[in-house]
Amino acid sequence: MAQKIYKKAFKHVKTNRLNEETRLFAKQGDRKGYFPKDKVYYAGLSKLPKEYIKDKDLAIFDYPKERNVEGDERF
Repeated sequence: MAQKIYKKAFKHVKTNRLNEETRLFAKQGDRKGYFPKDKVYYAGLSKLPKEYIKDKDLAIFDYPKERNVEGDERF
């Protein structure tokens, strides 16, 4: 089910660019929710140290790291 949702989301992004109001689902500490796109960081396959994420108060894009979908670098 999650894979279908991601595929539909990427298909949508290919035809409709992200605008100023776009919010992305991300994890910030123990909190998960929607954050403004300019506040969300995508780590790709990199694993950031927990201390760094906590110190910087980063919202990390909630996407399975083991999957690589064509076009994911746009986030």
